[in-house]
Amino acid sequence: MARLICFILIFAIFLVFIGLNLGNGCDVNFGFYVFTDAPVYITALVSFCLGMLCTIPILAFKGKKPPREKKVKPEKKKKEKEAADNLVTEPTLRLIVNLGFPSDETFGKVTAFGAEIKISFSPYTAFGFQGFFGTDFSLVQGQFGITVPIKAGNVAFIPFGDLGLGVMNVPREKTNDVFDMHFGVSAKGGLMFTTSAVPGLFLQAAYQLNLFRNDKEDKLYPRMFYFGAGYSF
Repeated sequence: MARLICFILIFAIFLVFIGLNLGNGCDVNFGFYVFTDAPVYITALVSFCLGMLCTIPILAFKGKKPPREKKVKPEKKKKEKEAADNLVTEPTLRLIVNLGFPSDETFGKVTAFGAEIKISFSPYTAFGFQGFFGTDFSLVQGQFGITVPIKAGNVAFIPFGDLGLGVMNVPREKTNDVFDMHFGVSAKGGLMFTTSAVPGLFLQAAYQLNLFRNDKEDKLYPRMFYFGAGYSF
């Protein structure tokens, strides 16, 4: 119970941080490309996710030494087994709510609320549907992708990548096009994080590249950062 309360408090603090920094941005220079006016909380979240990824090689090579024989009490073994059973990394169904930030060089940035459903028949593949809805912007698509569960004790990191096919709706008054709807594809990569302290619950962050064009062959909201929370069944 104490771990659950700590988890909820940390998540609440994170939401407050997001609310206080919705209008703040910064430039991030990678040498070959510069993200201009990137949201501060997205920069912090991506840095945190990259830090978690940097721990994966350490955890991977840590277990190469010959194991020492240790006398483990039955109670400890039972707790470790319960923690492993509570760590949900290979679910059949995931339901997710997202907060996305599509950006366009012409129309600027918008905020969109989204939802996802993912169905898995194996530990490494999933398919489903994704939708985002905001002011003068909506995106609905089917998607198929891969997941790679990486367990580390009582927590797990799950990198994922998806390809999508769908339709984006941007009002013709905004784009001066003939139609509101535009068909296209998308590609995204992200990271999910879950813990046995709250079985089934997970957080995720992702970057999505949207390949949608209007009648004038202009790109429509080609970049989108989003983060969300979901539950695995």
